[in-house]
Amino acid sequence: MLETFRRQSRSVIIYVFFGIIIAVFIINFGPQSQGCTSTDTFAARVQRESLTENDFRYAMVMSGARDARIPRIREFVMDRLLERELLAKEAERMGFRISDDEVRALVETGTVVALGRRQDLRGRVFKDDTFDYDQFKKFCQYEVGLTVKRFLEHQKRELLAEKVRETVRASVRASDEEVLGDHVGRELQVNLEFVRLSPRKMERDVAVSPAEIDAYLAKSGEKVKERYATRTFLYTKVPREVRARHLLVAAPAGGKPAAARARAEALLAHAKAGEDFAAIAAGGSAGAQAGARGGDLGWRRKGATGLGEAIDQQLFAAKEGDLLGPIEDAAGAHLLRVEGVREGDLPLEKVRRDIAEEILREEKASALAKKTAGELLARLRAGENWESLFAAEATEDEAAGADDEEPAADIEKQKAAVAAVAALTPWKRAETGLFPRSGSAVPKIGLGKDVMHDAFALRADQPLAEKAYDIAGSFFLVRLKERREVDMKDFEARKSEIATAYVSQKSERMLAELSKTLCVEAKPTVNPAVVASGGGGEGEEDGEGGTYSPCKTLGVE
Repeated sequence: MLETFRRQSRSVIIYVFFGIIIAVFIINFGPQSQGCTSTDTFAARVQRESLTENDFRYAMVMSGARDARIPRIREFVMDRLLERELLAKEAERMGFRISDDEVRALVETGTVVALGRRQDLRGRVFKDDTFDYDQFKKFCQYEVGLTVKRFLEHQKRELLAEKVRETVRASVRASDEEVLGDHVGRELQVNLEFVRLSPRKMERDVAVSPAEIDAYLAKSGEKVKERYATRTFLYTKVPREVRARHLLVAAPAGGKPAAARARAEALLAHAKAGEDFAAIAAGGSAGAQAGARGGDLGWRRKGATGLGEAIDQQLFAAKEGDLLGPIEDAAGAHLLRVEGVREGDLPLEKVRRDIAEEILREEKASALAKKTAGELLARLRAGENWESLFAAEATEDEAAGADDEEPAADIEKQKAAVAAVAALTPWKRAETGLFPRSGSAVPKIGLGKDVMHDAFALRADQPLAEKAYDIAGSFFLVRLKERREVDMKDFEARKSEIATAYVSQKSERMLAELSKTLCVEAKPTVNPAVVASGGGGEGEEDGEGGTYSPCKTLGVE
């Protein structure tokens, strides 16, 4: 039997059979292969031109992407590959051509172009300081995953795209006035002092009466429904919450704690006799929530009252209407009245008054912030001193960090002085630091075209801005602290260098705009599974929660 097989193996059919096996093995497992995996999976299509998954792998490797699993990186590289292809097509439309000889000549220098950047490959494709084809072939096959032929085709597309970039860069011009304007926009800088009046910080000083809540619900009940609908999650599976009014009788400095307790017991007697606890708290409390809000703490969860664990234990064990206290601690003697208790799923009917009160408090606090800003601005215009009206944010830290050689008593005096000023000036001043006109936002203040415009019109002899600025709901008073002028001598000395840098930046902006326009007009198709990390399906979301679409990162400076 063995002899018979040997004789048959010499036949032409057997030789052909073994030849087919060998060919299949080479195709699937040879150096140029990707194993048994398909190498022509569709990755993108640009104006009838298809790019495969291997083409995308080339772009990933040549871009130097270190973590190919991150979707955001893959999207960025895909957009740059699309950009390369679109610019190459634009070059062909303009009549540019790249010969095979040009491509070979470039590669043999050890230089290649990848997604608009030139890269030095001499360390990988040179041997004894000379281009080595075998080394180059290994680089293409094992590092990039392409045949030599396909790699050179990519280089031809890269060089075509370079032709468009070179054409745009060569066409960009800038007048002296344009260069100077850009330079001034970046080099002229100001540092502002500002005071922020936040309505949220003023809400505790705003009173909202039951009658006002009734009137608001009658007039604007739909707004309450809308807010409830947009914040339903706040009223679902709510842990136990308590709404209470708080009264603190502060322990006298250096005095006897018994005095605070006696005063608290007297006030408690008035509350038990039926007097309004809110009025008692407003008139007799040293707590932060006294005054307009009558000691109202609002709805609080356990651990969030700010009153300490001992008081929380009693407060969250109480029921609506309970009076608690006096409870003594280092601060003094505390009295509380439980206004309400709630937990679980809260329907609209149960929270509609709370929501109406919340909206009213926000509106009143905003109006109060605006009114206060106007009053403070009027005082400044009348000649009142900025530093005496507003305490510096860093003053306490500066006092705490005073020279170690100063006597302790002097440091304590400084701290006491700071505390006294802070008590009289609840508004703190801060600084933006130096910033240029060319920015889109004012540091620490935010987006505000009026502030940006007016800031550079302020001068040392007229440092105060003429109005209060409403930015994102807060009101800002602004004053010039420092102005750094442009050094015109330096500009004249470096004019050529500055102009060259400006033209370069301008040309890159124009190229970015061209790429974005070409990509939007071409409407390329991309396989989302290729862009997604580790594969994926149609509609897979990107790294920031939105579905990837081609061109998204193009045109971004």
